[in-house]
Amino acid sequence: MSKFAGILWSLATLQVLLVSVGCDSKVGTTKQGGSDQDLPVIIRYPSRPSLVSADLAASPGGGPSLFEAIDATQAGMDFLHRWELRKETVYLFDRVEAGGGVTVADVDNDGKPDVYLTRPLGGGRLYRNLGGFRFEDMTEEAGLSDQTILLSGGAFADIDNDGDFDLTVCSFGSPTRLYVNDGAGRFVDRAAELGFNFKGSGIMVSYSDYDRDGDLDGFLATNRYAANLKDPRHDHGPYAATKLQRNLRGEFMFPPELEELWGTVKRSDNSPWIIRAGQRGRLFRNDGGRFSEVGLDAGLEDKGMTISATWWDHNGDGWPDLYIANDFMGPDRLYENQQDGTFRDVAPEVLPHVPWYSMGSDVGDLNNDGREDFIATDMAGSTHYKSKLAMGDMDKFAWFLESGAPRQYMRNAVYLNTGSGRKMEVAQQLGLDASDWTWAPKFGDFDCDGWLDIFISNGMTADLFNSDSRRQTKLGVSIPFSELEPKRDFNMAFRNLGNLSFENVGEKWGLSEANASFGTALADLDGDGDLDIIVNRFKEPVALYRNSSGGGRIKVALYGRYSNSRGLGATVTVTAGEHTQARTLTSSRGVLSTNEPALSFGIGEALKVERLVVRWPSGHEQTFSDLNEGRRYEVTEPSWPPPDLDKMVPEKQAAPYVQRTNLPDWRHQELPFNDFEEQPLLPNRMSRLGPGAAVADIDGDGDEDVYMGGARDLPGVIFRRAGDGWELDSSNTVVFSTDRPSEDMGALFFDVEGDGDADLVVVSGGVEASEGDRSYRDRLYLNDGTGKYQPASREAFPGREESGSCVVAGDYDQDGDLDLFIGGRVVPGKYPLAPPSRLFRNDSTSQTIAFREVTDEVAPDLLKAGMVTSALWSDVDCDQDV
Repeated sequence: MSKFAGILWSLATLQVLLVSVGCDSKVGTTKQGGSDQDLPVIIRYPSRPSLVSADLAASPGGGPSLFEAIDATQAGMDFLHRWELRKETVYLFDRVEAGGGVTVADVDNDGKPDVYLTRPLGGGRLYRNLGGFRFEDMTEEAGLSDQTILLSGGAFADIDNDGDFDLTVCSFGSPTRLYVNDGAGRFVDRAAELGFNFKGSGIMVSYSDYDRDGDLDGFLATNRYAANLKDPRHDHGPYAATKLQRNLRGEFMFPPELEELWGTVKRSDNSPWIIRAGQRGRLFRNDGGRFSEVGLDAGLEDKGMTISATWWDHNGDGWPDLYIANDFMGPDRLYENQQDGTFRDVAPEVLPHVPWYSMGSDVGDLNNDGREDFIATDMAGSTHYKSKLAMGDMDKFAWFLESGAPRQYMRNAVYLNTGSGRKMEVAQQLGLDASDWTWAPKFGDFDCDGWLDIFISNGMTADLFNSDSRRQTKLGVSIPFSELEPKRDFNMAFRNLGNLSFENVGEKWGLSEANASFGTALADLDGDGDLDIIVNRFKEPVALYRNSSGGGRIKVALYGRYSNSRGLGATVTVTAGEHTQARTLTSSRGVLSTNEPALSFGIGEALKVERLVVRWPSGHEQTFSDLNEGRRYEVTEPSWPPPDLDKMVPEKQAAPYVQRTNLPDWRHQELPFNDFEEQPLLPNRMSRLGPGAAVADIDGDGDEDVYMGGARDLPGVIFRRAGDGWELDSSNTVVFSTDRPSEDMGALFFDVEGDGDADLVVVSGGVEASEGDRSYRDRLYLNDGTGKYQPASREAFPGREESGSCVVAGDYDQDGDLDLFIGGRVVPGKYPLAPPSRLFRNDSTSQTIAFREVTDEVAPDLLKAGMVTSALWSDVDCDQDV
């Protein structure tokens, strides 16, 4: 520290001491972010310097795999997660997975993270970390021995900003416990006093300073509280669906006793459908140490059967947003922080689709571009056999697959943050879409190479989705729940290769044990700076995995003054060698669990950290340079007032559309057709893959016009630009109506014969006619120069009677005109067989229209290209041709 900096620090410290004279907890106030909220001025860590460091412990290294499995019982964790159906817990069968969390923090301030484990029956247990992967049970000593509540998830967080970690424990049927820490690891439940004693179906609590006022607020995720099982779908009394009133949106209005048990989704025909629902999640705003439940006022109306809730600043504006992962038919929610204490669900606008049976979730920057990505998991089988064994009734729920907003699919979703507001869903591209009955996904750089890897816990208390088991039940073969074997799946680990690709390394890293694994936490249990793993398993001891990575690393802990005391919500950016990594310190992640509240960064072969930047929730920013590898760094927030938050908010991205207008008097419609009747195992409908659309100035007036394809028995239409609006073109109605039996797929305007106007080619597809039907023939329409079209003859354009998908134009033979590629999609009734894709050479002149199919002689491999969905001409090898 320079002499000048030392003087500044002394003055700041003196300021704190002077202001503190004669005060209790509040030592002066300041306004933050232009709000009316009074904030305490520098009441924490008055003598702590901005940066201190210490050596990390030596890594054990040298094992046959990256992780070594430690016997938890011998290590001192004599914990077993199991439960039985008893009279007082039988209603929990609807939520049989409740319980099994892991939460980690240094509760007694001895420098070593301690571990708290939950289970539905038998009470939670707190284990003091003695070092060297040795633990002792300190539950009774800590005042946490209550065994009367049915536990689910837990979370350590400093809710009163006194510098130590308090414990929140969620439960079913009992009030939430909020255990306040005295600083030495002894706890007293003050939930009722502080306004946090919610009673119901609490699953997990996730803390964040969503209003950026300097203290931690908590979102309590809830599930289905099945004490009242009246089912309006089958009841013939006062609860019958036929007797329920509806609101203006057409949703059923349930009586208060059923309001948090049942909900409504809209079917494809806009009719309501009753589904199981959960309790509304609760948002507890921290008002200086006491809490107010403000969920409805904040706009959090979701009543899904929530499994996890994760704070994620999805748009990078510095304000925490909330992702809620819901099981069953309730869609996931992405509540965007409006910076005024309220939230708005933007999932339909931002996410292409979400999982169906959403489970755990996590946030992290997978490609080191500085933007946080996200994973939400489901239960898709990792093998063909598993996927079919757990497969549902495709015909029964086909309407749901087509009605969701956003759509819901039974597979993991990985949202790549593009920085544009809209996310890309890339799970299948990354090979992360199917990981069995997944509970906790955990992002962490396990091999310390500078890229976030993924650990996934799997399994279930019983194989409840096994189609064969369900069939046995229907046949009268009943097996008591206590005798059912757990569904033991292999846990998985995926190594990030650095180019948006992942390698399945579970077995290689020593993590692929088969068991029923639930909550998982990452923590540096042995002080060497890398991430060890703790897994809460059903009917088996806890799994402890010691990391022996030899890569370079640093560890960062945060101490807030204006921000919350342990820096939750702060973003730390580290530049070392070739990598720049950004991580946000978050609370609950995965499912039912919280990681150690510190950040571990792997830096590979680098010996130095060139730059470390901390951006605090208050708006403060600190930069440190030239830091050594192999050390733990403790960063304390500056003592001077932060800048005004209103001036710190990054500029919002421009909307992707400058102007949005609706086409008048037109809406795409599909005729009823049941694809699954002929092929029950279809993954999705093949009859609803359209329509195509094309844009061009068809009449030469300088404005772009639009062709919108039609479904089977509904002709395509053209809309012409008329000033600031659109008008339906009637001049082509007869021509397009002639081909109304065709299902329009790809459509393309292009100039066939070089006369300067936009001709139109339309690909026919779908599966609603039999194979080889004339309605599958592709069509070419010729423009007379004014926007009126006539069909080309069969001889001029020899389109095939095959169900296609797309059409793209390119001059492959370099003769000055555009040739066509048409992609084949599917053989009707024979999915996944695909028809040939075809190449048509344009031999037209100004007097004659002539296309000739040349696939066999020019590109025979295209005949077996598969089920083509899209295509693009490109000069791949840069030799001046396509």
